[in-house]
Amino acid sequence: MDLHRRVVESAPFGVLFFAYGVCVEVNRAALELLGCERDQVLGCDLEALVPEESVALAALKEQIRHALDEGASQAPWELRAADDRRRFLLQLGAGDSQRSGELVVAVYPQFAAEAPDAGAVDPRLAPSRSSVLRKLGGVVERRRAAYRDELTQLPTRQALLDHLRATWSGRRAEPGCGALMLIDLDHFKDINDSWGHELGDRVLARVAQGLHRQVTAAGAPQGAFLARQAGDEFALFVPGLGASLTEAAVRARALAEMLRELVATPIFLDGAEFALTASVGISLLNDATLDPERALQYADTAMYEAKRKGRNGCAFFDRAIAAKAERQVALNTRLRKAVDNQEFVLYVQPIVAVAQDRLLGGEVLLRWINSDRVTSMPAEFIPLLETSGLIVDVGHWVIRTACEHLRGFLDAGLWRADMQLHINISRRQFQDPRLLEVIEHSVRSYDIDPGLIAFEITETLAMEDVEAAVAKMNAVKAMGGRFAVDDFGVGYSSMSALRRLPFDWLKIDREFIRNLHRDADARGIVEAILGVSRQYGLKVTAEGVEDPAALALLRQIGCDSYQGALYSMPVPVERFGALLAAAAAA
Repeated sequence: MDLHRRVVESAPFGVLFFAYGVCVEVNRAALELLGCERDQVLGCDLEALVPEESVALAALKEQIRHALDEGASQAPWELRAADDRRRFLLQLGAGDSQRSGELVVAVYPQFAAEAPDAGAVDPRLAPSRSSVLRKLGGVVERRRAAYRDELTQLPTRQALLDHLRATWSGRRAEPGCGALMLIDLDHFKDINDSWGHELGDRVLARVAQGLHRQVTAAGAPQGAFLARQAGDEFALFVPGLGASLTEAAVRARALAEMLRELVATPIFLDGAEFALTASVGISLLNDATLDPERALQYADTAMYEAKRKGRNGCAFFDRAIAAKAERQVALNTRLRKAVDNQEFVLYVQPIVAVAQDRLLGGEVLLRWINSDRVTSMPAEFIPLLETSGLIVDVGHWVIRTACEHLRGFLDAGLWRADMQLHINISRRQFQDPRLLEVIEHSVRSYDIDPGLIAFEITETLAMEDVEAAVAKMNAVKAMGGRFAVDDFGVGYSSMSALRRLPFDWLKIDREFIRNLHRDADARGIVEAILGVSRQYGLKVTAEGVEDPAALALLRQIGCDSYQGALYSMPVPVERFGALLAAAAAA
């Protein structure tokens, strides 16, 4: 844009740029002939009648509107001030002359002796006029390309930013509060992956058309500005939603819900039906000095908060969310360093036979001991590892390191043939095409019988794509490995559905075990799970056993094994080795 600004500022005649009806740029020559300051012209709306505007600016806008209505590319304009009358020629265009898009207006002085409609321009401007116009035409074409999204025909992110700068940020904002919304289509990548980008683009264009109709329909908020932010994300700026933050928030939420419902309207293309949802982030604007980039960042933070809460919803930006986002960014940076600095360690929680109270193995758990020697729990960092993709490399390290420790237990004579070491596999790790290779290489390198290892995946992961899960599990089982379904019960899958998957163990989530001996409903659920599991030949482990009464009840109803604080919390690998040694000596 530096070349563009130099060309515009060097023009000896007035130049004004309008984007979607709003002035986003004006040169010094135009300001001088209008007798205005820059902030009085920037942000002026061609359609709006503003009492505070100068007479010259109001007259210029009126003549531009008239020329546009007539479809004229040029028009005379007479500026009257006291006894002085000055005549100008307005040239409109040098690009798209539609008022809904981009418009450039050049204002040329005319001969005083000429009639207003003669079109005779001051000859002193003739040499520079043609050369500047040639340059200006090319610049405007480039600017127009930067302002209009080719696929959706909506304004671009750059157009939105310029619009915000002109109408809101850094100038006298109208009283009240506005809002900036980011509307992100949930899981849109799945459409591109399944149907191809061409059809995905057509779906995206349909969504854009629907949103545009909604925000420009009768009764829609005045001054709404919709743009395509990027990819499958749209931005909507709405000024003057309310006199207070509370009023603006209520109206913004109602508008966001309306837009979500619109996005959810099925789209039919090529005989297929596409049902979409959207996550909406809302940043309320009541500070005229707020930088547009920062306002977009706030809306983006809110949008990701909506996604974190489960998608297909809306969320408002607030300082707490921003602080949380900043902490996550910092934590993500530290996690990347943690991988390089080998700050991860393995803990193991024993798995114990209910009937004989005998060790049957253990579940490997990841811990992060950072540079301050503070141990972080998985809930603090596993989600960030997952979203960043680092979970794949870290998960492979867990498999290799677990096999290394298992080799040590075998060499020390502490690991029996009926024991299993359980290793958790995350969603992204399970989907990684290198998983089989990593498992095979790890067990071969440490000469481990794969039958001594059980890989744990959640029921939610398994049911996302049953056929793919079955294929991956059968490939691992062909090596001799086994599988356990972790946290059973929280995903609400049916036992018959899970039976399609080749599991060996089922682990009942701790939520059903915590009040087992005090809650008849919890006991009934556990007994039902045990009954069906026996029919399917699955062994069952109860998680989170903390009370002797709960263990006694599990023994009574025939549960196979348990893990929990009653026997031992997760402990470092060395401490687990000591537990194995004590159990072997008993």
